[in-house]
Amino acid sequence: MKNLFLFLLLTVFAFSQNDAHTVYNLKVQEPLSNNLTKVIINKLKAVDKDSAKVIILEINSSGGKIEAANMICRELDALAESGVPTYAYVTQAQGASALLAIACEKIYMQPGATLGNVVLKTTFGGIDKEGIKVAKDYFTTYAKRHLYPTALMQSMVDPDMEVRQISYRAQPLFKTTEELNEMRSDPTKPNKEIHDKGIVVKRGAVAIFSAKECKDFGICREMYTTKAKLLDALNLTEYNVEKVSNVSSDTLTQLLTNKWIRILCLTLGFLGILIEFLSPGVGVPILGGMSFLFLFFIGGSYAGLVESWEIVIFIFGLGCIALEIFVMPGMIVIGVAGAAMCFAGVLLSMQTFVYPSTQQQVSIFMGNMMAITMSIGANIAIFFSISNLFPNKKPLGPLSLEKADISSEYNEALAKNQELVGKTGKVIATLRPSGRMEMDGEYYDVVTQGGMINAGETVSVLFVEGTRIIVEKAEAEQAQDTEKTEE
Repeated sequence: MKNLFLFLLLTVFAFSQNDAHTVYNLKVQEPLSNNLTKVIINKLKAVDKDSAKVIILEINSSGGKIEAANMICRELDALAESGVPTYAYVTQAQGASALLAIACEKIYMQPGATLGNVVLKTTFGGIDKEGIKVAKDYFTTYAKRHLYPTALMQSMVDPDMEVRQISYRAQPLFKTTEELNEMRSDPTKPNKEIHDKGIVVKRGAVAIFSAKECKDFGICREMYTTKAKLLDALNLTEYNVEKVSNVSSDTLTQLLTNKWIRILCLTLGFLGILIEFLSPGVGVPILGGMSFLFLFFIGGSYAGLVESWEIVIFIFGLGCIALEIFVMPGMIVIGVAGAAMCFAGVLLSMQTFVYPSTQQQVSIFMGNMMAITMSIGANIAIFFSISNLFPNKKPLGPLSLEKADISSEYNEALAKNQELVGKTGKVIATLRPSGRMEMDGEYYDVVTQGGMINAGETVSVLFVEGTRIIVEKAEAEQAQDTEKTEE
């Protein structure tokens, strides 16, 4: 009875242990991009390391960006370091997705699957030599870590490699032609023990291997027609298989992380702010504009492209532009500096580097510059179109200094002076013959026809010539002077 109780206890314990282990299954069925990298990494980070038995990465991808793949590989490395093994189950792993496969500890493939064909080109279609060098280092690192044939892994990236299969002391090896020649010239390695079995990768094109070739060359452990058969062969059917949602099912995230959707949000964001400047006080345009700018940066954050300091630069730039518009209009330097900071913040939030150092990064940089330029052009066109619909609103509003209408002011002054003819005023500064008079609380520069008129006397306006106001002593004053003379 005691033994039966112990058996039941051990059985329950065993089942509880099995329930505590989970097989995580993540499907990658689209070309890799910076936009999707954050999504995949977030799913890998969500894996419960304590309960994870293994992670199976189902790969059916035609390629993508090598830098994006490397970011995912670093997360796979972190899982491996925490004790969670990673296996790749490949239907198609071409281009950058091939790096995901060899970053896993073991590779299994479907019959008819392919691996390799990592073609790296510049923006103008040429061979990206710098990009090949970087990618080759990535493939070399994982080949050595997981004991895959290094030369074969490198040949999937470098089209200038010629790889031969050889046998040395009955051990199959894969070496480049240059490496084989070095072996033959090494006195410590007898030539009679080196057997060249021929070329397996020809020079002139990157390598792409079938599932059978991968198995024959020691890259693939085994081929299975279905994932169920793979799980059965690995004795994983007793574990709980948790399907991590397919990357392609995250529609909202993909929408927000799409570069052109982000550019659209950026364009609409600035447009809303510009409309608010044209029609201040409405509030709705600037609220909508800020909402679109928020979507622009949140999309970049999901894609793993945005750093907090880049957002700070952008906000500080907006602050400088606001300072130029509302506080110190006409101070062009502040406005230009603000615009430059906004541009830099937007550009940096669309890429993972500050300065492009590889041809691939140059390609990304040029694409981002073109996209932002298109956004600015669209904003300018729409802005001035709206300005024509609101003729009373001046383009650039407070940023532009109003030009004084000199001719209009001159004509108004002449008309006002003509109205003074026949009116009288008091001299406040002796006319010798010019001076000043006061009339109805206003002061005028006047001149006599030659005589002198003392301060305090009354004068009348005879006529006006341009801006000159000609006056004479008023008749009452003249009569008093005549009487004094006769006496």
